[in-house]
Amino acid sequence: MAAPTRRAAAKRHPARARHPVTADVNKILGRPARTFADWVTDHVKLFDGPDDND
Repeated sequence: MAAPTRRAAAKRHPARARHPVTADVNKILGRPARTFADWVTDHVKLFDGPDDND
């Protein structure tokens, strides 16, 4: 069975559909939105396992 396309998945799950990019984040925060990759880079320690030095 072939994997469903994004468009087909979006029709079945409208909440997962792509949304247009807006300037709302910039208006609210006063700065451009960050990418998820940038956020993860800044918060990578939150995802590390227990540290042996603790």
